[in-house]
Order: sequence, then C-alpha cells, then structure tokens
Amino acid sequence: MMGSFIVIYSTLNKIQYKSEILTPSKRFPLYMAIMDFGTSIVTLPNLFFPMQKDSLMIGNWCTSLGFITSLFIVMNMMLMASLALITYLRICKRYVMNLGKKDWILFSLILFPTLTISFVTWYLNGFGPDTFWCFINQEETGSRVNLIALIVFSYVVTIMTSFCYMSVIKRIHNAETMFADSYTKNERYKSKFYSFKTQLLSPTSDHFSTTIIDGLEIRPPSFFYGPITAPTAAQERTLKNITKATRKMSSYIFLQMLQYTPIIIYSLCILMNQMQTWVYVLTVVMLNLGGVAKSFVFMKSNNTIGEERKKEGNLCKYKTSSNEICFCDVDKQKDVPIITVVVNQKDLL
Repeated sequence: MMGSFIVIYSTLNKIQYKSEILTPSKRFPLYMAIMDFGTSIVTLPNLFFPMQKDSLMIGNWCTSLGFITSLFIVMNMMLMASLALITYLRICKRYVMNLGKKDWILFSLILFPTLTISFVTWYLNGFGPDTFWCFINQEETGSRVNLIALIVFSYVVTIMTSFCYMSVIKRIHNAETMFADSYTKNERYKSKFYSFKTQLLSPTSDHFSTTIIDGLEIRPPSFFYGPITAPTAAQERTLKNITKATRKMSSYIFLQMLQYTPIIIYSLCILMNQMQTWVYVLTVVMLNLGGVAKSFVFMKSNNTIGEERKKEGNLCKYKTSSNEICFCDVDKQKDVPIITVVVNQKDLL
C-alpha cells in the first residue's frame, strides 16, 4: 500500500507543482498504482478481521468484500493485457495509440468484462465467506460461474500478455543487435560527424532542444525494422529513447503478470475442492508484493532521470570567439571530445 501511495503522490505532485506533462510513461504506472492501492485497501479487512475475531465476516459485509476483491483482480488483469497489447502494437506493428484525454476508452474496455463477470456472480450469490477470507462462496452454484470465467479469463490474459511481452522484447533485441552490427566504432564516429554537421544549423536540432519526447509516444521509424548500413546519431538517439521507455514499461507488465498468476492456481484449487493454505498465502503475498516491486521500479527510474538528462545535456558543448563558433560532440563516459565542427559566423547570416 505504501509503495503504491508513493507512486501516486510522486506522480500527482510533479503534475501539480512542477507542471510536468502526464505522458504514457507516467500515466500507465499511475493507473497500476491506483489499482494496487485499491486492492491493498480491500485486502486489509480480509486479513485483520479474522486475526482479531478468529472468524470471517458474515452477511453483506463479506459479500461486498468478495465483490470488490474480484472486481479489482479482474480490472488489474485487464489493465495488464491492455498495456501489453498497446506496447505490442506500437513496437511490432508501428501502430501508436496515443489516447491522452481519451483514456476513458481504455477504462471502458476494462470495466465492461469486469463488471459483467462480477455482477453475474453477485446475482447468483457467488460471493461470500471462503476458507480463509471473504471472496468466493464455495457453497453456492454462482461461485462456479465466477471461478470458471476467472480461470478462462486468466489463461487468455496470461497467454496474450506473454505473447506481447516476448514479441516486444525480441523486437527490441533485434533492433539493438542490428545497430550494433551495422558499423564499427570508427564508422560510428564518422556517422555522428555527418549527422551533427547536417543538423547543426537546424533550429529544431536535438542538440539545442531540452525537451525529451516520451519513448512511448514515438512511432518506431522504418530503420527500426530493416537493415541499416550507416546509422546516424539522431537514429541512435531515437533507438535508445524508444528501447529505454519500452523496457521500463515491459518491466511493469512482467511484474503485473507475476503478481496475478497465482490467481489461476487459487481458482483451480477452489474448483477442485483442493484448497491448501500455501495457495492462499502465495496469492495474498503476491497481490501485495507486486505493488511493492513496481514501486521500486518506479523510484529507481525516477532517480536516474536526472542523471540521464545531465548526460544528454553534455552531448553538445560549444564556445564562441570573435568570428567563429566551435561545436564539440562529447563522449558521455569519458567527457572527451569526439568530433569538433567549426562554423564561420558569416555562414549563419
């Protein structure tokens, strides 16, 4: 709960007081954190009430807890599958879904199957006291509807998410390998020189821009998919921007998948009347540890953003004299000049 709260507070604080734009790299982890925070709040009474009273809640309270727990679980799994599909379409199919203010469409697609499964189960009295907590009422036939739907749904979501995740990782690896094999170190510096020289006088040059485009908003260019003989510095920066943002998003998706995989085991055990204590413990622990792991990834990535921007700012240094401007491309690791371009100020007039 605390990890999810840190993610939510940090993101909203930057938006409100630092006027940062809510890019996909910030929105999607925020949505996951909100879901995890809600799941943690619902889990607390399910854990502490039996510890204090040595019994489960009864009546409408237990039914409501089971309904809300099922609602959050299915919504989290739907969000995981949706983000995996969006990432897959962008990286593997070059189809970018920049929803922005239209994120309500995403949540509408998530809520429809979620509410359908939950309300049908509630109508058939499927929610209520379970062996260890308030979730599925095993004595009612309505619980079978929820369990079967949840198992089928979980398998479909897990398979689709795994396919999208592996496809994205493979595409990124292939692109990075293609760039690494396309030129030697000397050719790399040469390509940087020509790219730098041709873009130097452009007012939209990345060297003069302090704006960092979110890698999740960029449509991968054609060189991302085909062989390239002499990559330019601009192409290399684009590749790094896309791969960095995508790897970060993929890590969230992977942790989300691990977080909700035990739900399949839990549902199968209930369906076969073979519930074991370790299955319940594993499910509850993973539901909470998943949010903690994602908050660590979020804090780690935020701590390195300032360092990365500082390094990017050292990419281009310049000095002026009476009749010329000297630009120098600087190695990020050793901080030594790689190339130097001298431009006569008369050429700028």
